[in-house]
Amino acid sequence: MEYWRIVLIIAITAVDAAAQRAKPVIDPETPHGYLIQRIQQEDDENARIDLMVEFATQFPKHESLGWVLDRLIPATLKARQWDRAAKAGELMLSIEPENVTAAQACLQAAEGRKDGAAVERFALLLWDVAQRKALSGKPDSPDEIRQVQTYAEYYIFQSALSAADPKKRTQLLHALETRNPKSQYLKSAQGELIRTFQSQGDFGRAAAAAEKVLAGDPNNEDMHMVMMENYSKRGDNPDRLAFHASRIIEILSAKPRPESTPAAEWEAKKAQYLFSAYYSGGIAASLMNRFSTADRMLRASLPYLKDPAVQAAVYYHLGYANYKLAEAGERGRVPDALKFNQLCVTIKSNYQEQALKNIAAIKSEYNLQ
Repeated sequence: MEYWRIVLIIAITAVDAAAQRAKPVIDPETPHGYLIQRIQQEDDENARIDLMVEFATQFPKHESLGWVLDRLIPATLKARQWDRAAKAGELMLSIEPENVTAAQACLQAAEGRKDGAAVERFALLLWDVAQRKALSGKPDSPDEIRQVQTYAEYYIFQSALSAADPKKRTQLLHALETRNPKSQYLKSAQGELIRTFQSQGDFGRAAAAAEKVLAGDPNNEDMHMVMMENYSKRGDNPDRLAFHASRIIEILSAKPRPESTPAAEWEAKKAQYLFSAYYSGGIAASLMNRFSTADRMLRASLPYLKDPAVQAAVYYHLGYANYKLAEAGERGRVPDALKFNQLCVTIKSNYQEQALKNIAAIKSEYNLQ
């Protein structure tokens, strides 16, 4: 729906420009005057287009060229003569760099031809032309200029999504953010940009982008997940990891299902995010000797456990946390310390050997059989 609304704007803008430009004074005895006279008198639209193309080809520097192009651009767009529309638009831009209608025509023609490279080029160009027009102090209509830029932003975003090269995708998404930090497509663009960084293994830049999003949207669980995963991979700041894990749990515990998200998809996402937050936050708390928090979070992760390797890690850290709490005076923790180490021993993992030693130590220390 939005697409066709913008196409309508192109036609309106062209008509407005045609109405504002002075009608050429012609001498029908001259070659260019004769052509313009024929253009004015021709009733068949296709023949009229041919005559206007002929004029633009033969007289590319004539003072009446703008008047001809004002009519040629909407006519070729309506006729879906994409190559001619693109050439007419570019010719108009060469003589009037702030002509928004011409830049729109180039983008629409590129989209009509399904020419991805041209769509990318003219989407960026259209936004810049519209911005120059807006800053010129004489925009045709501020609301219309804004609509045009939104149209351009959409195609910049789509070009980024379709880019096979991650570097190209990153460049286009950055170009969108640079042009309009408040673009309606930027939220999706930022998510795509972060996924691109992650696919390249550039977790630092992914985290930096996520932090920027969180500055304006502190309850964005997706960005907290990016931050948590970043600190998990770095392994150098368990306190920040624990913070983002806690925020994910807090947000998802209160957040209702978005209307646009199917129930099954939402429940699956919540399960995945909550498990990751409980598990990562619990391990981080254990490493920071916050054993009560570690015990609480790791127990909360138990219903989600499926991977044996992860199960072994959770059981081991639960056993360790409960042992340390018992050592600090909570003697009722001893059975759980023993139980979780025993569960850990049943799974082949890097924790198995140490868990066996822990079992022996607990039994000896607390005189258990």
